[in-house]
Amino acid sequence: MLFYKDCFVLNLWNKEEGAIFFFISLVNSIPFIGISKEKITKLEPYKHPFYDFLNKHLIGSEISEITINRFDKVLKISFSNDFPVGKLPKVDVVLELITNKSNAIALVDNIIKTSYKEIIPDDPLKRKILPALEYQYPEKSTKKLEPKEITFEILSELGIEKALSEKTFGIPKNVIEEVKDWTPQKVIQWINADFENLNSKVLNNELILSLNFDKSSILENIYSVGINKIIEINEEKKKRELELQRKKKIAYLEKKLENVRKDYEKNLRWKDIHSKAQNILNNLDKIEIINNQYVFNDKIIGNLSKTPGKLANDLFEKSKKMKSALLKIEKMINSLESQIQRVKAENTDNSRVEKSTKEKSHKEKDRPKDYIKIDFDDYTIALVGKNANSNINLLKISNPNDWWFHTRNYPGSYVILKTTKKELSQVDIKKAAQICAHFSKAKREKEVEVVFTQVKYLTKPKGKKNGTIFYRNEKTIFVSPEQEENF
Repeated sequence: MLFYKDCFVLNLWNKEEGAIFFFISLVNSIPFIGISKEKITKLEPYKHPFYDFLNKHLIGSEISEITINRFDKVLKISFSNDFPVGKLPKVDVVLELITNKSNAIALVDNIIKTSYKEIIPDDPLKRKILPALEYQYPEKSTKKLEPKEITFEILSELGIEKALSEKTFGIPKNVIEEVKDWTPQKVIQWINADFENLNSKVLNNELILSLNFDKSSILENIYSVGINKIIEINEEKKKRELELQRKKKIAYLEKKLENVRKDYEKNLRWKDIHSKAQNILNNLDKIEIINNQYVFNDKIIGNLSKTPGKLANDLFEKSKKMKSALLKIEKMINSLESQIQRVKAENTDNSRVEKSTKEKSHKEKDRPKDYIKIDFDDYTIALVGKNANSNINLLKISNPNDWWFHTRNYPGSYVILKTTKKELSQVDIKKAAQICAHFSKAKREKEVEVVFTQVKYLTKPKGKKNGTIFYRNEKTIFVSPEQEENF
């Protein structure tokens, strides 16, 4: 099974057709069911508790029955299996393909087990979709008759065209045009025969029904049209999200620009601050002390915690800083204005976004690894750190049961040994230790002591620099450093 947001796929097997992908769309604007012979890979995977239930209980099941309750609106698919452990004996999946109210509900004995959407209406008397409740079919959304509810009398009284267009729903206008000259008896027979000879065709990404088309798979055509519409909706959604992000970024930059310009206006006052400082120095003999404040020309210039000379000096320093800040602020203003123009000119087209994403992923793939990989055999590899940071990064990508090797009393690279073997062989241990000795300061020694233990027994002490690590349950081996040409 394949699971996406608001739609999922049941992988079916038919003896005659082979693999069939049964597609269910719960997208509110375009709910539908369809089939495809090819695996759907155009949508992004999605996790949901309802999907987990299907995955657990439907794998290996057979479709025992399909019933339609409401002319292509409510479909119940009954599954049965051979009672494997952990599975339910019989699960019904009800698909309510109702525009703006689409849902999928899993039932056992007509009791709701789980659903894609839980429904808790404000009115306690209205239908609820919650686990452990008995399932109830939704109310009719229209007062019109279903096609099979139309009678000979209604067709005779109103005429074929008026009866099918005003009293019933679900029959396209062009099809009504094609059958409007039939007799009421023929129309009734045609409807009861499940619209015999009514075939479909896809024109301009729209599904068209007609009695004049050659026979084709309507479910395949529905899927073809529906999946394209879902992709279009997703692309439009991405465009709206990108446009919203762009507007938010512009608003943020414009607000920042506004604040920077205010700072610029404030710093333009550096001359006033400088003049005030100069004025204090020029009139030291005229400054008075009133109520523990320095006063000059009836204006308070400071308190007694500093001398007038110190106050003037502080003002000079302040004006100097304000003056020097102007150049930096001007550069910041120019930079912000350029950023705003660039963001405004950005194209939110998805193709550009996808291209940048691909370029980013390619860059990440092309980025060199910060460790060396050495293959021992099909089951065992060794990863060797290149420096202190690389050593720590190796631990981050290691599993608890991987083996860690390091030279005792000599700085050097960590070696992480990964294996799928049940037990680590002495050959692998010796080779990993020799590699570890080679990538250390002891590489020219005749014999080197190497300690090794599993990663789960390592502890990095807080506050210590990279390269410091505590270990326990270690073992020791003495080896001669491996020559590089041997690995």
